[in-house]
Amino acid sequence: MTLYARAGNNISFQEALKNCSGILLEHPAIALLYTPSWCGFAQVGEAANLILSQRHGEGFDPDPVFEARVFSEVAELRWLKNWPNEGRAALISEQDISGYLDQPAGTYTSDNCLDQRYLLWGEGIEAANDALPDRWSRLAMARVGTIDVPYPLDGREVVTGKGERLQLLTREYLDVIDDFGNVAVVEERLLKLEKAK
Repeated sequence: MTLYARAGNNISFQEALKNCSGILLEHPAIALLYTPSWCGFAQVGEAANLILSQRHGEGFDPDPVFEARVFSEVAELRWLKNWPNEGRAALISEQDISGYLDQPAGTYTSDNCLDQRYLLWGEGIEAANDALPDRWSRLAMARVGTIDVPYPLDGREVVTGKGERLQLLTREYLDVIDDFGNVAVVEERLLKLEKAK
């Protein structure tokens, strides 16, 4: 399996997202956003715009975002902010991405890949007073409060029941890292959210 990488410097998050939307939006895409005061999810719309839940969507200012990971089943875009509103972007995919961003960042070939799953904090709950938009679920746990998650993106039933959980599916790429044959994870790509079994 070959993993392709492209990069871009001095690019805003919105510019990077629009530049890579052709491949990211082949499947429903999700953004994981980090600001100094908030970490949460957004959907990526057809026009490469961010669609947040109603609690965060109204008046959301993307300028405080300092890191973003936008992913779908075919590619992942990573963006890290420099100052003031530009940063470095990287796109990785198992498909040819030569038409995206402006710098080749290499290829990696391996027959050793593992699909991993990370359980998200919280269990599904009903959204009572502030209803969620379509295709969103709300997770809650006493230690962390609530988090709104863009699931299901394909129209299936939302996660609302006690004990219903979501997980993040990722793919790890393994390679030999030294002369002694030791193997380690050299790259990881976020793929999608799914209901935990």
